[in-house]
Amino acid sequence: MRRMHLLVGFVVILATICFVYAWRPKNDIPDDPDEVILFSVDGTKMHMPPADRGFSKDQELLYDCAVLGKVVITDPALRRDAVASVKRDIRVGHSNQGKCLYFRHVLRVVKGGRSYDVVICFECHNYELHRDGGPHVGLTPPIGDESKPLLNKILSDAGVPIAP
Repeated sequence: MRRMHLLVGFVVILATICFVYAWRPKNDIPDDPDEVILFSVDGTKMHMPPADRGFSKDQELLYDCAVLGKVVITDPALRRDAVASVKRDIRVGHSNQGKCLYFRHVLRVVKGGRSYDVVICFECHNYELHRDGGPHVGLTPPIGDESKPLLNKILSDAGVPIAP
């Protein structure tokens, strides 16, 4: 009987690991993109009903977040650095994951006509990956925060405001 309980426990743990792994977004963001655009967004009102957000009709929205500004990263080395640092944060993750989902950064990576939008909340260490503007599929896995200073510097150097 004890063996049966151990076997069932093992199967449950294995199934959970497989489920979580299967629902993690595939990290297929290109390493050497044709174009990279970094958006500063304010996602603090995204959980409110649209009528209660108080946005003007001409407010640009990206994934229900107000766009504060954007930077097209033209320097190829800086493009690669930005993408590599975000991919590293995705790979490493973070142990202290919350669920506020107040997105502040969107890194759009374009290669061969395909786009990959990494929508990031460094506050709760979550991200979503949207391919070609489509919906995020799967869980919201943890993301590290080592890329945050670089992304903030790119935005600040271009005079783009960053949401508090």
